Amino acid sequence: MVRILIKDFNRRHVPSKNALGLKGDMDSKTKQGFAVLSNQVFQLCESFKLGFRLPQTRDEVIAINNYIAQTIFSKWIFDILLLLSVSRPLRFEEVRRSLGGISGKVLSRKLTYLERENLVVRGVTATRPPRSLYQLSEDGIVVVRLGEPVLMYLRLRT
Repeated sequence: MVRILIKDFNRRHVPSKNALGLKGDMDSKTKQGFAVLSNQVFQLCESFKLGFRLPQTRDEVIAINNYIAQTIFSKWIFDILLLLSVSRPLRFEEVRRSLGGISGKVLSRKLTYLERENLVVRGVTATRPPRSLYQLSEDGIVVVRLGEPVLMYLRLRT
């Protein structure tokens, strides 16, 4: 199922909510829960600003947030993170086949980037021939878990 959804997404055909089994309606209690969560997350972020040197001006914030969003949401990066978030550790070819349409060269570049950013961990098995296995790092798991409420909200809202 994940493979089909990712392939559909990569073709820029987004299945309808009905095709995914989603009603697309959110009751007021759920909506209120998301509002409370968003306020708590906002307050947490505001408290972090006190302890770290973060961009402060509007232009700095826009520039850095835009850079991060363009990087994480660039073609294939988000797909790889989502795939690894719902899978056991996968070999290179399993990732490539599951994504469908990505070349080995591009996948290698994207996985190397994600490793450098400490969002993906590459493990090597002690077999002959050695095999690489890819999975989310602890930071990658945190990123996916932080993103899940946003994705869920967008899935459920009308």
